[in-house]
Amino acid sequence: MRFSKQQQQFEHFLADKLKGQVQLYATVHRKAHDQPAKVWLVYKGEEILRTDDLAFQVRVNQQYTKQAMELPRIPYNENWEVMMQSTERQALVNLSDQIEQQVMNEGLYPAWLFYQALDAFYGLTIEGALHHENELVQVLAMLDRRLGKRRLAAMEPQTPLAQKFHALRCEVEGIIKIGRSGGR
Repeated sequence: MRFSKQQQQFEHFLADKLKGQVQLYATVHRKAHDQPAKVWLVYKGEEILRTDDLAFQVRVNQQYTKQAMELPRIPYNENWEVMMQSTERQALVNLSDQIEQQVMNEGLYPAWLFYQALDAFYGLTIEGALHHENELVQVLAMLDRRLGKRRLAAMEPQTPLAQKFHALRCEVEGIIKIGRSGGR
């Protein structure tokens, strides 16, 4: 789907009080290998979320390079399948997966994951979006017009990024959240 169509759909789902204040932007580095992208959200001219393939991959590679040196090397074998099935290679694959998840937990996401979230979000109910495994889908749900004020006020998002967007939406809607201890 063309990005301009995704922008239109995004704006269609925005809560009324966010229309014209939240914009979705993207850029693709066409001359770079694999055409990495950057997708970001802006609220009142200030970037509130950025997903960036290059920045994500650089951070993952830096951490992987440091930590992979500590693992045993894959023993050479003329049969590549033996090498690919080795426990040493599996340890490297697991390390890569762990580092990617760690970088995402730190708040740096690849753009492809945001595109994936957009595609999933448009086909979901608000309930499905709020409980989706992809945190970026949950973020989109916080901006969704289908999320009513009463439900918004009663929610307690589980992830820091979803909490950030929940707070933004509550502020825009004029919802004052009272903490459990009785204070604000």
